[in-house]
Amino acid sequence: MPKGIYQHHSFTEEHKQKIADALRQYLERNPRKISQEQRLKISQASQGKPKNRRARPYRGISGYIHIRVEPNNWEKRSRVVMEATLGRSLLSGEVVHHINKVKDDDRPENLELFSNTTAHSLYHGIMGDLGRRKKGM
Repeated sequence: MPKGIYQHHSFTEEHKQKIADALRQYLERNPRKISQEQRLKISQASQGKPKNRRARPYRGISGYIHIRVEPNNWEKRSRVVMEATLGRSLLSGEVVHHINKVKDDDRPENLELFSNTTAHSLYHGIMGDLGRRKKGM
């Protein structure tokens, strides 16, 4: 912490930590405004803390779970599980289908692979569970 910042105030340790975290976040967002010495102090203070909190899996808007496979590459968990099951990378057109229709149930026995979106759509059409069609169409 910078010297003298708490001279005239009696802050709790929790409040001091919040101030330090806010300062660190500000300095990380504005890297050109800090000296090398300040940058070193910040990195020493933040050792042992996760650098990217979004590295955890998250549920996308569509309801599927996404996981981080490389630093800047996120994929649907179901595709990663299917790739591991098959022992090869999936082609870009291949579609992973959840048999029980639960989008976050990525057990290998619940996943089925279709060669393309047409085959997947035909499967849903045959099964009668498209659900997105409006009545009368």
